Amino acid sequence: MNAFSNIHAFPDTAGYSRSLCAEIEALHSLVHAACPPSAVVSVCFDGHFNLFVDVRSLEEAATVEAILPDLAGGAFRELRRAGTPHQPFRHRVAATIVA
Repeated sequence: MNAFSNIHAFPDTAGYSRSLCAEIEALHSLVHAACPPSAVVSVCFDGHFNLFVDVRSLEEAATVEAILPDLAGGAFRELRRAGTPHQPFRHRVAATIVA
């Protein structure tokens, strides 16, 4: 048995019209356009795809929390507020991205 015996082929992607990067970019653009102008939108992968929207005020955070569930056909779930690392005057709204 060698190190390559655990490598599996990717599933067939013939049914998909766009790459993963294109899908993430489209979600990022959609959220950025719907959020307040000062919002900083980012996507992170740590076993799950997570969306982070950092805003300046609690009112903006409430607005983001209200609009995210309706975007992208409900792709954003498990909304939560969190602190923004190294930016104490910002507020973070985080969501898990589901397919």
